[in-house]
Parts: sequence; C-alpha cells; structure tokens
Amino acid sequence: IQTLTFFANPSFAIIKNLSFFGGYTSFSENFKPSAKYGAALDLITADGIGFHVSSAYIKTQSESSDYSDLKFVPLMAGITYHFFPFRQMSPYISALVCMNLTSQYMESPISGYAVKTGFFFRMDKYSGIFVEAEKQFAKDSKTDIQLDPFSINAGITLTLWGLEPGDDNRYDNYQKELNSRRSMRKLRKKRLIEEELEFD
Repeated sequence: IQTLTFFANPSFAIIKNLSFFGGYTSFSENFKPSAKYGAALDLITADGIGFHVSSAYIKTQSESSDYSDLKFVPLMAGITYHFFPFRQMSPYISALVCMNLTSQYMESPISGYAVKTGFFFRMDKYSGIFVEAEKQFAKDSKTDIQLDPFSINAGITLTLWGLEPGDDNRYDNYQKELNSRRSMRKLRKKRLIEEELEFD
C-alpha cells in the first residue's frame, strides 16, 4: 500500500536524499577513461522502494583520430530499492532509463538503460556518504559506437525527512530500538559470564 501511495503522491516519501558525487568513468571503445561529476535526488518510502533521478557531466578524450573529444551528459530516472533504509548502512540497487546528451557528431540524445548497486553509510540523521558501481548500455546510431560507460561513484548525501507527523522521528526511534537490543545482548552475555564464574 505504501508503494502504491508513493507513486500516486511523491510527497509520501519519508526519506528525501539530495546527493552530490564524483567518479571515474570508462567507455567500451574509442574514448579514454575520465572524471565524472553529478547530482541526484532520491525519494524513498519506509519500505525502501524509491524513485531516483540524476544528472552528470563527463568530458573525455578520443582514442581515435576519426572522432573528436566527447562531452557526455547522462540524464537518468528509475526505480531504486534500499534494503535497510533506517539502518546506518544500507545496500541498494537501481534500474534506470537514460537519455544522454552528447557532442554534435553523435545522434544526441542517445537513449539507453542502466543498472546500479552501492552502499549508503549514514553518518547522522541528516547526512551520509555512499559508494556505488554503475553500468549503462547505450549505442549511438549515427556513428555506430557502442558507448556502454561503466562508472565508480562516491559522494555525500543530505537527508530531508518527510512532512508527515513522526517522519523525522523514524530514524531516532530505530536507533533507540537498535541500541536497546545491543544493551540486552550485552546484559545477557554478562549474566552468562557471571553464572559460569559462580559455577566454577
């Protein structure tokens, strides 16, 4: 139900992540590896399903005299899933469609699709860092070049919590529950050690 409500009303998203990242991108042919810079927005529900949009900028040199240097701007949108959205560390996966703005000698924009997987590490309630691997599949019909960029990205994330009452307390409540479980485990372990000492 939460997932259906999210697509009908994006304001339902409890977690809103704004990210800024840099990375390293390699192409399948004709172009040298290059740096990448971009930004992303993720809207995530309490059950971890979300919507992702991002944009980046890449400028790379050609390895062939047949082509000039390439300017590459991938625009991506799609579905993402965070396995543990309220934990300190959460792996995630994404399936995305892409529109790539490129240099004039190519058939811009070039459509494609991409898959992404990564880890998000929450530093506190309002910020975190992430590292991810991203593979896009895209071919230019004008030059017949198979681009297929592969990227390793890393960046920082700023979190804005949902506007519904109690949304901003979800993370705090989860951490309290987690700390409580840890304390109980330590207490049980301590009691077991004391019982073993008494038995000896």
